[in-house]
Amino acid sequence: MLDQEREKLIADLLSQKAFVSLQEVVAACGASAVTVRRDFTRMEAQGLLERIHGGAKSTMENLPLDIRRTVMFEEKTRIAEKAVAMCADGETVFIDGGSTTSQMAAHLKPRRLEIVTNSLVLATALLDSRNELVLTGGSVLPRQGLVLNPFEDDLIDRYRAAKAIMGVGGLDPVGPTNDDPRLIRFEQKMIAHADEIILLADSAKLGKREKLLLCEYSKISAIITDSNLAPEHRAWLDKLPLTLITV
Repeated sequence: MLDQEREKLIADLLSQKAFVSLQEVVAACGASAVTVRRDFTRMEAQGLLERIHGGAKSTMENLPLDIRRTVMFEEKTRIAEKAVAMCADGETVFIDGGSTTSQMAAHLKPRRLEIVTNSLVLATALLDSRNELVLTGGSVLPRQGLVLNPFEDDLIDRYRAAKAIMGVGGLDPVGPTNDDPRLIRFEQKMIAHADEIILLADSAKLGKREKLLLCEYSKISAIITDSNLAPEHRAWLDKLPLTLITV
């Protein structure tokens, strides 16, 4: 197995749980412990994971977008397709950048929406579509494929959207979370200027908590996730005052 293939396998394992042991990776890829330790060291140097005793800890938020898009690809694709189906032609829709929202591009191409986004990936993919595109201004974050404005005066403040669609770093009973203050600030503005808030979260995000709370669940209209929900996660999700959609 090539280095890149092992990196992808390690990223997949860490997307499903916060910690993966050295022996788990050895068994999964058939490589030696020495080789996997080198993989851990190389990926840690890139900020892709954190080495701890006996294995590695997830730092999924630091993975480049092109790697994050491949993790739970089929689930993210189904979630993205459902999110597009919930939009009506002619609506103004805010769409946040992320590994799941980027999968919306293929389904958005035949639609006629006004899309306000901070995602370079989504905007580029839709240049030849029939949608009207508005790319928010600011500093370019290449690894995340985002444009974020560090100042108070955001273009998004001038818009009102029927829907805001965004991903999250984690979902637990307290609320949706992310780890980047700049991203949280932008997403909170999306929430303030949209009629409906739709969160996209594959089942690997359930039970995870990043350092910054996005908002209370009372502000969320719907969560779209995949059908691989653990029973303990479904138990508290079913009690939330919103629509839970599994695909």
